[in-house]
Amino acid sequence: MPRRVAGLFASVVVFAAVAGCGGGETVDVSTIEANLKAQFEPQTKVTLADLSCPADGPVKVGATIECSGTAADGDKYVFSVKVKDASGNLAWQSTNLNP
Repeated sequence: MPRRVAGLFASVVVFAAVAGCGGGETVDVSTIEANLKAQFEPQTKVTLADLSCPADGPVKVGATIECSGTAADGDKYVFSVKVKDASGNLAWQSTNLNP
């Protein structure tokens, strides 16, 4: 009987540890906007006059949000942005709405 209780306890501890992994890490929207702009402009040679990533508070690591921006020449862009880690590293794709 003690062996069965110990095994059950170990299973509950492992489940609790796995359930809690990475669930609380977030990144501020201002960090996401700054990092996106810092990556987009040198890669595309397009200067963004405006960039907005609307979100209700900090964004969880692993989440994908949509941002929008306007280039200095007036072209509008939509960005799909995935937050990769708590340091604000991103994976993103952009679409120029003015082809």
